[in-house]
Amino acid sequence: MRLAFWLAAVAAALLLNCGSGGASSDRNALETPHAAQEAGTTTTSDSPWPAARGYSQMVYDPLHEDVILLPGQSNTFTVVQGVWAFNTRTRTWRKIGTWEQNELIDMAVFDIAARKIIATVSFDWLVNQQGVSETWAFDPETGVWENRNPAVSPPPGICGCGEQMAYDPRARKTVKFGGEDVIAWFTCAANGCDQAGWDATVTNDTWVYDYEANTWSMMPRPADERLLPSPRNNHGMTYDSLRGRIIIAGGGGALAPSTDTTWSFDYWRNRWTNLEPSPDFTPRVYGTIAYDEKADKIVLFGGESYSK
Repeated sequence: MRLAFWLAAVAAALLLNCGSGGASSDRNALETPHAAQEAGTTTTSDSPWPAARGYSQMVYDPLHEDVILLPGQSNTFTVVQGVWAFNTRTRTWRKIGTWEQNELIDMAVFDIAARKIIATVSFDWLVNQQGVSETWAFDPETGVWENRNPAVSPPPGICGCGEQMAYDPRARKTVKFGGEDVIAWFTCAANGCDQAGWDATVTNDTWVYDYEANTWSMMPRPADERLLPSPRNNHGMTYDSLRGRIIIAGGGGALAPSTDTTWSFDYWRNRWTNLEPSPDFTPRVYGTIAYDEKADKIVLFGGESYSK
């Protein structure tokens, strides 16, 4: 993704999401035409402003040059179901679909080969408070959602900020790394765990999804665990299109300190490599990364650092 498009997504996320689940009166005010025009975005009866939401995902559709905003949570803990597209050329919003489920989407990527958004749902906490592992596909052209129901899926994660995903266009695969095992997490929460027990709730498994075959597969683990990133969640994840590598940065364990490590993943060789950059960023979780193809740089923004 080019940096300009990533910045457009960040700007929209700052306006709409603000990193929280509550929709404040200030953010609701952004839905008025006057406020939208002040933000440099035109609104018409055919392209109104999306409703305020938190915990939502955004992906870039390079085929239509759209930044797509997915459903999120309202300040009354309901699902804001509209799917909206922001066109980076015309700078207008338009509604392109509706999510009719009562679950929040965890992670999403754009599968350019399938011409669809691939989205995962890992925890149905708004209604049934139970772990799930669902894979959905959304067609931006028709506005249709499809529950893919693959025969095998990764374990359910605890939240959208846990496991991370990126799309590898050379392999035509969606790659997911890390996250928390929701069943193990609730077991520790209910029964109590020591440090080792809590650490075991966070994974360093690598899963890949093939849309055409509709299969999830866990990549074989090396015999030497040092050749894998440590178990983590809340890390940054993106795709380096020049080198054909998935990149992760930062993250942390359930009770472990946040990290400053940067790893690359080669799908074809099933190989993780610790890049060990110097100088490095400060350890953090919740950091967002994106690849700037023109500058050949990984851009890291924000995050939170903790030692315990």
